[in-house]
Amino acid sequence: MEFLAAVLAIVALIFVLKMRKRVTELELRVAQLTGIATQLFVALAEEGITEGPIAESVARLYLNDLFNVKAANDKPDTLVLGCTHFPMLAGAIRAVVGPQVTLVDSAATTAQHVRKLLATRDALSSGETGDVRFLATDSVERFARVGSRFLGRAVAADEIELINL
Repeated sequence: MEFLAAVLAIVALIFVLKMRKRVTELELRVAQLTGIATQLFVALAEEGITEGPIAESVARLYLNDLFNVKAANDKPDTLVLGCTHFPMLAGAIRAVVGPQVTLVDSAATTAQHVRKLLATRDALSSGETGDVRFLATDSVERFARVGSRFLGRAVAADEIELINL
């Protein structure tokens, strides 16, 4: 089976070139690989505008041309969310591309791969949780606000160390 895949990334060209190389290395059958630069998704995710008319309008702006073609065999069947911010917009993206398109969360697939790799090396944690240390180079208040969205838990500004690079 061949796939028609699209990749969403901040710098789409570089990401697509890397994906093409990896697809070749893995001998995957991808008929077409298209990249779409989607910088506004980062701002939406960081501002917490991940659902509703604004998020869906931006998703349409980026995705309509690619997914609203007449011939079904010209539409991508897979969409790689190539940035850690993009899974937060999965609902808005799904509303535009429809249920038939497979969304690939690159962060989740990377985490699964790392877990398998650690397991093969007998290096998985015993179940204890480690310490978390937050470092920021900008506003700790902004980091706390955005970090809370990404982590799904409250992050207080006093948990964050401001560093100067």
